[in-house]
Amino acid sequence: MMLWLWQSSLLLALISGLLLLAHPLLLKRFGARSCYLLWLALPVAVFLPLLPATNAAASLNSAVVDTLVITAGQVQQQLDISSALPGLRWLWLTGAVLMACWCIVSVILLKRQLRPSRQVKHGNLRYYISRTQQGPAIFGVLRPQLILPANFWQRFNRQQRSLILRHELRHWQRGDLHANWLAITLLCLFWFHPLLWLAYRRYRADQELACDADVLHHQPLSTQVCYANALLAAMQSVSTPSATFQPFCHHYGAKQSMKERLLQLNQQHGTSKTPLLFLLASLGIAALFWQQPVQADNTATTVKSSPTPIVRIEPRYPIQAAENRIEGLVQLQFNVQSDGSTSDIIVVHAQPEGVFEKEAVAALKRWRYAPMADPAANIGLKVQLNFALDYDPDLDIEQLDVRPKL
Repeated sequence: MMLWLWQSSLLLALISGLLLLAHPLLLKRFGARSCYLLWLALPVAVFLPLLPATNAAASLNSAVVDTLVITAGQVQQQLDISSALPGLRWLWLTGAVLMACWCIVSVILLKRQLRPSRQVKHGNLRYYISRTQQGPAIFGVLRPQLILPANFWQRFNRQQRSLILRHELRHWQRGDLHANWLAITLLCLFWFHPLLWLAYRRYRADQELACDADVLHHQPLSTQVCYANALLAAMQSVSTPSATFQPFCHHYGAKQSMKERLLQLNQQHGTSKTPLLFLLASLGIAALFWQQPVQADNTATTVKSSPTPIVRIEPRYPIQAAENRIEGLVQLQFNVQSDGSTSDIIVVHAQPEGVFEKEAVAALKRWRYAPMADPAANIGLKVQLNFALDYDPDLDIEQLDVRPKL
């Protein structure tokens, strides 16, 4: 878990930093709606470290010795991380729980400031009047709930009210509220990440800009002028600092983004998916490279035709064995099923016994093969997994020192 957090944090820092630095250029070149789509890359990047390392290529059979090596540097990294894990895990968990509690409390406090409205009806949409003049804003998960200031009908004329309601409903139709749940979940998990907080703020601003662009798409100049006046009037409805940020609702009149929104009204673009496709393609290439280390660290020898491993997971070097400087090997026998999975795994030989068998079997269970047409070729396969702290390709396996090194 902690290793995943560390690897994901590095990816989030890289992508967030690039998007934040390039944002002015991207906004000018592609427009708000394209910039908003680019933030989809962040949740995608979080899952990259969860991809299994694969090794495509080497044919195995009963006479093949497959060597999987964990170097001393890799083991030392495991030891360093594992020694700090308990404290780091509790620190991270405490922050994540506090962050989640803050989100829940924010929603509770928000609802306490509202009272149902009987003046407006619109299908399933629930309307609430804010006692603190907060709004217009929309929140909700299963059904939308719209917040309106008490002076909504006095502050805005009929056309402005129509544009404001269209803006808020557009957030719901686009799935922005559900996207915010995903964004807040990332913030809860990576609460310690400063760049992610900056990225979240920019993401929410782009969300408003994109929604403005949707509402004004193909609208005449008179409608844009009316919309700009509505934005200026809405800005006055944000009366308290606490009203400028809520984790699960959109604010039509947030002052810090109002200037940018007004400027963007005259710089509307269409929606281009080119930047997003380029970024996702880059992440796909990164995912392929992410899977390469196992191929570089493993060797195999082919004696005769046999099922080919298309997914090969490297076993974890037991921490206690690494601490005691223990090396060894495990020979396994197994069958390959018609779907490519392994079954009937048997430990044929282990040296030393009771040290590496569990990790070797656990790794082999996750291997996937391309089965042979001949059923007999899928039965009784053998593989040998060598666990060595310092790998020497010229070292014969029989020369491995399996005694604890003090």
